[in-house]
Amino acid sequence: MKMEIPDGAWEEDPDGIALADVINGHLPYNIRIFSILPVNKRFDARNECISRKYVYLLPAEVIGIGNASSPEAIQSHVKEFRDTLQLFEIRKMVGTAVAVKHALLPKDIIKISLSRYSRIVLPLAPCEVLVLSSNEFSPSNTSALNLELSRFTRSTGVQRRVNDFYSNVLLPEVAKFLDPSKPVWRVWLDYLDQCSIPDVEMNELRRAWTQWQENSNSRQQKTSY
Repeated sequence: MKMEIPDGAWEEDPDGIALADVINGHLPYNIRIFSILPVNKRFDARNECISRKYVYLLPAEVIGIGNASSPEAIQSHVKEFRDTLQLFEIRKMVGTAVAVKHALLPKDIIKISLSRYSRIVLPLAPCEVLVLSSNEFSPSNTSALNLELSRFTRSTGVQRRVNDFYSNVLLPEVAKFLDPSKPVWRVWLDYLDQCSIPDVEMNELRRAWTQWQENSNSRQQKTSY
């Protein structure tokens, strides 16, 4: 959101907290603006953002952890689940990791699906529990726009507002979706049961991936000569 505000508005309020609270007074309790900072007309928050941190909350039961699980069993389930995670689109990442944990997909589906020409449709986990928790902006791009980089670093006061909102408002709201008996998870787990790949098709995928890998290695070797 962009607004036209007098330049002097930040002289005694460098984080724009007072301005943010004026707007917050017109918003529902579960939507909050933490800070308002000045930018020029060319600034584009989406294009200037260089990193985003997400939090995905998942019911423990979905990966096999129950109230009666021993500490050793919990550690084993978590380790197996984490070992499956890879760096690709987060809902697809979580959905595929859960499918592997449930033995609905083989573990090597991950490396195969990450190949350049792969067209494998993988399960998407529910969106209701995905939270964007923070982001960062490029120093070079921000400097090019004649903006003060320090203004884009969260101050202690702003970070405290973010943490308070996350703990006291956002988590309780998202926690409503963490009951595995809720429709969002029942429907998704039923859908997940239909995402398995027949052995015949999986073997074809493995052969195609092996051939692609061999061709790729061969091209690299020729290039190095």
